[in-house]
Amino acid sequence: MPRRLGVVLLGVLLLCGTWTAVLPAQEKKAAAKEKSAAAAKGQKAQAPVKAKPQPKPAAKPPAAANKDNKPDSKPGGKPTAKPDTKPAGKPTGKPEQKPAAKQGGKSAAKPQAEKVSFVRQVAPILVKKCLACHGPRQPKSNYQVTSYQALLQEGDFGSPPVVPGKPEESMLYELIAEEDDPESWMPKEADRLPEAEIAVIRRWIEQGAPFDGPDKTAPLTRIIPRVYDPAPQAYPAPLPVTALAFSPDGKRLVASGYNELTLWDPESGKLLGRWGQMPQRIYDLEFSPDGKLLAVAGGTPGELGEAKLLDAATGRTVRLLAVTEDVVFAVAFSPDGKRVACGGADRAIRIFETGSGKLLHKMEDHADWVMDLAWSPDGKWLVSASRDKTAKVFEAAKGQAQTTYNGHGAVVYACVFSADGKSVFTAAENRRIHQWNPQDGKKQGEMGLSGEVFRLVRADGFLLACASDRTARQYQMKDRKQVRVFGGHSDWVYSLAVHLGSKRLATGTFDGKIFLWNLADGKQLRNFYAAPGYPKKVAKK
Repeated sequence: MPRRLGVVLLGVLLLCGTWTAVLPAQEKKAAAKEKSAAAAKGQKAQAPVKAKPQPKPAAKPPAAANKDNKPDSKPGGKPTAKPDTKPAGKPTGKPEQKPAAKQGGKSAAKPQAEKVSFVRQVAPILVKKCLACHGPRQPKSNYQVTSYQALLQEGDFGSPPVVPGKPEESMLYELIAEEDDPESWMPKEADRLPEAEIAVIRRWIEQGAPFDGPDKTAPLTRIIPRVYDPAPQAYPAPLPVTALAFSPDGKRLVASGYNELTLWDPESGKLLGRWGQMPQRIYDLEFSPDGKLLAVAGGTPGELGEAKLLDAATGRTVRLLAVTEDVVFAVAFSPDGKRVACGGADRAIRIFETGSGKLLHKMEDHADWVMDLAWSPDGKWLVSASRDKTAKVFEAAKGQAQTTYNGHGAVVYACVFSADGKSVFTAAENRRIHQWNPQDGKKQGEMGLSGEVFRLVRADGFLLACASDRTARQYQMKDRKQVRVFGGHSDWVYSLAVHLGSKRLATGTFDGKIFLWNLADGKQLRNFYAAPGYPKKVAKK
């Protein structure tokens, strides 16, 4: 498996809300090799980023961010404290019925159990703990928990998963309530569900397994309430910077955070603000052509993903475009801003109408994760990069595949059209950038680097790329000649953004730093950790 995907394990650690400093060099290499071997078998996404060894979990989770640090309201989140009530143990049968105490010659009314909501209480457990193995693609035991309707189907169990009113006869309850045999309980190869969650599902079945949502066939990821964990008040350690974007005026640099976006002053490196209510991990950011919207792609690895549009001035969510069963990696506005596309680990590409959020097309031509998307300058074509080792060109108006390029023979991480639309550049795990014709898929040329290439950006006739060799590079698109190398990074370079008006280049690294460069002469201006509260200071060059 490509090492870019090794950060997938990082997301698993982040599900616990904890992380620490990066592993020593030898441990890094060992972890990367181990992850590479696992991914080569085509396992489901657990935490997409481009590869790299994972940090060790910290002893305690970071404190929730103070709402005063954010320009908007305090982000909502899941409770982290233990429930006040004592968790119920595994029931062995129906509870013994004791006679009610008499009051004034009459029996006192027995308090009724609180009604369990499928949408608010049961579905979130299933999405978080079960969907990774029982999703739409190759579900284990041929059993899906993708919707309420699917949840009731037997799959290969041979007996009903849910028998309304009878938890002991429900295979779903039997598997999650198993105590003695880790090989038998669900979720497989994971910790047993907390007793409180098991009790919720039991009560729901006892109450008849009712459905309180709008549509029994709707994906659970669509009907559950959107609840975001709070960002850490102070980061105990930096996170990889997986996405960057300059505001149209160049006065703000937006960066990926943990359940948040962080806003920085490019000239001083000072923190300007924090926008909460965001996906746990963020993999792509793009401002709309008119600068009024900011598109965000991300999610919780192995659980769900989302693409949404924000008000670029306030960070307020304007529209939730897509909710998927795993993370969304890429988002891109059409040149006129009227359409926006996204793609991710569910291998689907979706094109939406920006103004209404209406889904125009859904393309499922790729056999694996969609890693990147880019529009042609005239907005007629959309190119995609995929973990299935291909890149594809689609006719955007029809949502139909036009051309497939498989010249890399390796995971394709990034893609972009040339300024005239006559060429496509794609970057891959094989340390190569290929140039090819989008109409017939014929290769036109290539550039070699000394590391895996993670991101491509077109800027005023130039192509900028960043890679695992700790560099960003600038090329002339017309002849593929290298103009300059932006070296001196402290770790692999995962993300980059360009602002032509101020001639600034920003690069983000695995060890959590942002580097600012003068695009005109290649000089480094400053670097800093994109981790609010982390003690390291801005370093000027």
